[in-house]
Amino acid sequence: MFKILYISSCSACFELNNDLSYYSQGDFTVTLNGQALKTFNTNVFSLFDLMPSTKYTVGILGENFTLDFTTKKESVCVTAKSFGAKGNGRHNDTVSLQT
Repeated sequence: MFKILYISSCSACFELNNDLSYYSQGDFTVTLNGQALKTFNTNVFSLFDLMPSTKYTVGILGENFTLDFTTKKESVCVTAKSFGAKGNGRHNDTVSLQT
């Protein structure tokens, strides 16, 4: 099982319920609205590129537990990627973020 840590207008963060400090017991695949989305191996995982004011159901493939959540409403959304940010941890995105 897992719990919701944070919900914004375009992302959500979740945490597995276990006693492990960082990594989970193994890889697991997260589902969004019943569709396999991404495989993780950490106790905390985030989903990005969600739509504002939208209801979602998140789960873990092979487990009989899901959580429903609704992203927050927004009036304006700006992403640094529109200004050239790569967001890959290797590229210097400073100028894109400042823009």
